[in-house]
Parts: sequence; structure tokens; C-alpha cells
Amino acid sequence: MKLIKKNNIIVLLIVALPSLFYFLLKTGNHQYERLPIYGINKEIVKVKKSSNFYTLQDFSFTTQFEDNFTAENLHNKITVIGFFDSTDQNLSLEILTNMKYLQQKFATNSQVQFLAIATDGISVSVLNLLANKVTKNHKNWFFVTQSKEFTSDFISQKLYADRNNSIQIPHELVLIDFRGRIRGYFDGTVHKTVKQNLIDAIDILLKEVFVPLKEDKVASKITTKP
Repeated sequence: MKLIKKNNIIVLLIVALPSLFYFLLKTGNHQYERLPIYGINKEIVKVKKSSNFYTLQDFSFTTQFEDNFTAENLHNKITVIGFFDSTDQNLSLEILTNMKYLQQKFATNSQVQFLAIATDGISVSVLNLLANKVTKNHKNWFFVTQSKEFTSDFISQKLYADRNNSIQIPHELVLIDFRGRIRGYFDGTVHKTVKQNLIDAIDILLKEVFVPLKEDKVASKITTKP
């Protein structure tokens, strides 16, 4: 009889604990800060209970493996976007080196991915050679290319509405959350910024995946805009 009661209690706990855990997540006082949510002109969108935030949509690049990388590939992933130009090795090397540092930091986390976009419209064959020089781990780092015009429009219309259509390399790393929303701009040429601020920001977004953060919590200790 005691064994039956004990088994019943175990079954009850197995059934009840997930619901209790979810309830605590929904109603608890979480001590996590929320990163800003940006519009396309770098202005912080007022955080409120709304799903009508700006998201990256309607784009397609070609990867080093000749696959398509679209907005669908951003879903359920935290993405760090960086830009490079094969003819400007100094700036590009700084950005790609810092992206490689991040990739190594999150090498075992399948929820974080990296997107390096060529701004000079290089071919896929050249892109593949460059990608292999930068990293041997291509599981979560995609090198992509498109025409100069398309990439310029993507930069100016999707990420920076206040930027003109020149093909200059943005020096910032852009942080995208698992819903395709812009959550921060970080100087990709400054290792200290990447090591401290960007890693902290990624950690916050990883918490958001599992914990529903309070709508009025905006991160104030992390610089997300250079």
C-alpha cells in the first residue's frame, strides 16, 4: 500500500513540476535585463507588449556551400552579422578575427550562429576559399555573397535606414535575436567591446529564449550602440 502511495506521489510530481516551473517563469520576478529592440534607423523601439516589432525579412544570400541563406534561417537562432570586403583586408581581418573569437566562445551552443556578408560581390568559389582560411568550423558560421547592389540595399534598407547606398563596410557587428529582431550594434573592430559587451548581450538573449523577461526591463549596463 505504501509503495502504491509512493508511486502515486512520484507520478504527481512528474506531471505537476513542468506546469509549476512554467508558472514561475511566467509570473516570477526575474532579475534579467532586456536588451533594446531597434528599428531600422537604430532608434530604440519602445518595449511594450506587442508583436509588431521590426524584423529582418525578404532577403536571400548564397553561402560558401552554394545554399541559400534567407530570413527563415534566422528563426530560433541568435545571429551575429558582420561584413567584410575581400579588397580591404585590414578592416575585414579585424572584424572576422573578432567573429572567430565569438564562434569559439559559443562553439558548443547550437542556438548561436554567425553570418559574414561579403560587400564586394565576390564569387562563391572565392568566398569558399576565404571562409576556409578564416575558420575550419562551418557548422554555425555562414559566409555569404550577393551582388554589390543587393548587399548595399540590404545594409541601407534592412539594417541602417540612415546610411546612404555606398558599399562601405559597416564596422559594426549586428546582433539579431531568435525572432529576427535587431537587438544591438557593436564595434566589430574593438576586441574589448566584443569580449565584454557583445558576449554579455548574447548571454542575455539566450536567457530570453527560456525565460519570458519583463517588458519594462531594458538593459542599461551593456553598450549596444557604438
